[in-house]
Amino acid sequence: MHMSYISSASSKQKDGANKLHKSIYSKEQLVKFINLQAQVDYLLQKLQSLQEQKLANQKQAN
Repeated sequence: MHMSYISSASSKQKDGANKLHKSIYSKEQLVKFINLQAQVDYLLQKLQSLQEQKLANQKQAN
């Protein structure tokens, strides 16, 4: 009976460790996602700026 209690406690510790790992993993993924989203936003702004410059240059050429 003592062994089953230890086994049960060990199982609970593993479950807790797994939940903690998933929580940390999720936070790391969220940070990566936020960073990627910021990069995408920056690149979209840069693209829009370049397109506007191109249009302005075409209007000047005509």
